[in-house]
Amino acid sequence: MSQLFPPPDYIADESAVPGIEVFKPAPKTTPHREVVAFKCPRCGANTAYSIADGGLTCTYCGYHQAPAMLPVGENAEGTEFTVDVVEQAGRGWGVERKELACQNCGARTTLPAQDLSHTCPFCGSNNVVHRQAPQDALRPRFLVPFKLEKDAVRTTARSWLGSSWMTPRTLSHAASRAEFTAIYLPAWSFDMSASGAWRAEVGYKSDDDIKWRWKDGSVRQGYNEHLVSGTTRIPPGLLAKIWNFDVKDLAAYEPSFLAGFQAQAYDVQLDPAWEAARNDLREETMKRAREQALEPSNAKKLRNFSLTVDFADEEWRYLLLPFYLAAYQHNGKPYQVVINGQTGSISGQRPADWRRVGVVVALLLAAGPLLYLFTVLALSQVTQAASTIACLAVLVTVVGIAAAMTILAAAAKLDDA
Repeated sequence: MSQLFPPPDYIADESAVPGIEVFKPAPKTTPHREVVAFKCPRCGANTAYSIADGGLTCTYCGYHQAPAMLPVGENAEGTEFTVDVVEQAGRGWGVERKELACQNCGARTTLPAQDLSHTCPFCGSNNVVHRQAPQDALRPRFLVPFKLEKDAVRTTARSWLGSSWMTPRTLSHAASRAEFTAIYLPAWSFDMSASGAWRAEVGYKSDDDIKWRWKDGSVRQGYNEHLVSGTTRIPPGLLAKIWNFDVKDLAAYEPSFLAGFQAQAYDVQLDPAWEAARNDLREETMKRAREQALEPSNAKKLRNFSLTVDFADEEWRYLLLPFYLAAYQHNGKPYQVVINGQTGSISGQRPADWRRVGVVVALLLAAGPLLYLFTVLALSQVTQAASTIACLAVLVTVVGIAAAMTILAAAAKLDDA
């Protein structure tokens, strides 16, 4: 009895030997869920996700659909890191969306199918192209829903932009014209355990001397919900300042969460994100091992420290995090403001008013020499008072230089993207 070849569910594979055909099992894929649209059952208009309670709200007739999903929080199920698992993962957004491709900065974001936005949320450019959003990227499994309304975000931004005397007085007015975009940005979440053996020379304080002795030990640490950004469109320095998400609000992904919001698919792939997570947690484990080596109260220093780290029980999740983005112009230069849509933490770029900073720095640097000059002119003879004021002038000069350098460094960091 003849047998069908190749067997069902097998596909051709690359062969290393000419003339020899090789077949492998076809990857099993999870069928895409039906693409759904969110229409109001009362008037037929498009609905949008309600930040207030997590339901869907019609912006035309006021119809409201209560939320159906409960948060899963820290009990969110992880996924093993294997080729088969990645190939079988769901793809696409689960809902029809448009893609906004910026011709200025290259960012690609997705919009609800009915959205008419023509502005890039990352750079504020109107030089954009609309097209059908691709459905080939991995589908998010979880997300942290928005908690902040847009009005609260504007208030936070105005307060932050005017919080430094080093920024121009007109900055708050210029930024008030910027429109904040509510957008879900991609992230990878990792769980793993790290264990390692360490060895070091530990310096113990003995009287006024340090005595060195070899010491070794082991450390084991478990890590949950370590987040790594899945986008390259926000500078890491800005993200680090607002990366304080509470995963207790984590919810299973449903397309309804994206109703009325923009979103971005990941442009940081799983492999490099995984490696970044390992590097972060390797540093954390090394820190814990160093603390362990110095645990006795009389242990003061370490040298020749070495540590080998192994990882186990590794799991990953692809999820979305809520942000508000705004790009504004000041003196013809673009600046970016980023707000955590869950906690309200804010970060961004602010131009420094270098004329105002320069005046303050000049006064600080001149204070000491002016005091010394006054001493010379007012007290022509060498007296105890003159010597005291001269020493004070030197101290004021040193303090002024240190303060001026601190102010210059702080002003430079305002444009820290």
